[in-house]
Amino acid sequence: MATIAPNTLYQVRYARVLTSAEREALSTLYQPIIGAEAAALYFILLGDGQASKEHTHLELLQLLPIGLTKLIEARKKLEGLGLLAVFQKETEAFGVIYGYELHLPLTPERFFSDTTYSFLLESVIGERRFQELLTRYTPKKIHWEGFTEVTQKFADVYRFDLTRFGQKMETFEAISTQFSPNTKDVIVEQTLDIGFMTFHAHKKQIAKENFTDEFKQQLALLHQLYGYDELELVELMTQVVSLSDGMVDIKALKKLIQTRNAQSQKVRKSTDTTSLDEQKRLNTLRQSGFSETDILVIQESEKYPPYDYFTAIKREKKSYISKLEEWLVRELVERSRLNSSVINILLHYVLVVKNNSTLPQKTVEKLAAEWSEKEVTRPEEAVQLVRALDKEHKQAQEARAKQPSRYGKPVKQEVLPKWLAEQEKQNEQNPKEGFEQPAKTSQEQAQQEALEARLQAYLKRKEGEQ
Repeated sequence: MATIAPNTLYQVRYARVLTSAEREALSTLYQPIIGAEAAALYFILLGDGQASKEHTHLELLQLLPIGLTKLIEARKKLEGLGLLAVFQKETEAFGVIYGYELHLPLTPERFFSDTTYSFLLESVIGERRFQELLTRYTPKKIHWEGFTEVTQKFADVYRFDLTRFGQKMETFEAISTQFSPNTKDVIVEQTLDIGFMTFHAHKKQIAKENFTDEFKQQLALLHQLYGYDELELVELMTQVVSLSDGMVDIKALKKLIQTRNAQSQKVRKSTDTTSLDEQKRLNTLRQSGFSETDILVIQESEKYPPYDYFTAIKREKKSYISKLEEWLVRELVERSRLNSSVINILLHYVLVVKNNSTLPQKTVEKLAAEWSEKEVTRPEEAVQLVRALDKEHKQAQEARAKQPSRYGKPVKQEVLPKWLAEQEKQNEQNPKEGFEQPAKTSQEQAQQEALEARLQAYLKRKEGEQ
């Protein structure tokens, strides 16, 4: 993504203006999550879109004086929650021009029907306030005990020419599609053979009407997150399908899958295929400086879906998966645009290399955003980025150690034991950077190697159970 400067131009487009209900949803449901600055940016861009002309980011900063860095952060918050899509175009006259397309906020009904949005809102505003909003927007059930309904039917009141209606049907159906809601709220690469799945689903009395764009998108997400293939998903659908009409409740399907994973914690092998030229690739990785441990981690990252990979790490650390961690992993799959193997490298880095007990939310989101912008698609690319990151951290620590204290006195330098100093000198003469964190004591290194060995043994053992 190109660098934004104050004189960088942008255009704003959107499908239609917000209704009063959508404005209210943006203020009460979205603003607590994205913050006041991002909400203000949305409304400013909404005003810019009324005039079909280009603006500079300097004009934007004059209306929202928060600085360019915070402005970009506010914009990313809108992107992450599906309120803004960003495009760019290279021109000879003006350089890069950005295109900002505003998306409509979800209605309260659709917002609360999304478990991720509900969880995120409750995490920010607290349970009491969340329950107040839930009560406010939950449709009320109306009862008329003792009354008899005498409402007139449509056919009893309205008469029209059925012949002309039939002639105009295609025209009005085309119009209706223009007003259909946008169901692509999450972005997941379609990796399933939907035709193959539909064929087998029909044999199981599952209606083809189930396979709308939104339903297929949810199936693709379940495939990437949990590693289920087409036939496994069909079998799962048979357990929740309605026998009366053949329809599948997607919420019931998700609940079934989550329950199965919580009970069995079974690690399934991913459907990712192995390259026919794998040996050549391994040789290339070794020639590029990757250690054998790096290569093993890369191979394991390509075999398992993120949730199973994450579960294996947590089990080997004798820990449990919290609700927040489960949500974070699901967010990585749904919205980061990173593929499964790259997500697994990220999880390995923060949990094994950094030896965190839980997923650090800010670190995970920061790395995912950076890797998405850099379009990281292969696990070896992620490993290289991790190497560079650890190297920067080590250099920063060394620089801070050399700086004098604020009182003008030099910082006391710790004298290394002779055996450790010789080892450091040998490492400098024969550098061999690996995926392991470089600045570790021998005890920490041994603990990390033991953890990785247990993790690899666990994955291999579970793979043998298939």
